[in-house]
Amino acid sequence: MTISRSINAAALSDRLSNFADGAETLREKEVIELLGLLTDQLISGINALGFAAPTCDAARNVEAVLYGYFADANPVAAAHVEKIGERANV
Repeated sequence: MTISRSINAAALSDRLSNFADGAETLREKEVIELLGLLTDQLISGINALGFAAPTCDAARNVEAVLYGYFADANPVAAAHVEKIGERANV
């Protein structure tokens, strides 16, 4: 396993926004929903253990990195939907 030493959460956040804006099918929209649910569950779980878990920019970073995981595993689908989102935001 190779661990990335340089994750650009800001760039992944932009890509996630483009994917969300370009999501047209139910399956694509469910990816966005799942990423949000996973992030919410992580925050809730950390809070339940008595630790702090920020819900603002740091949570968006987590969601963006999760999107990076999805996009790396599905590069063609991610790129296609991101391009649709980019065009919608021009």
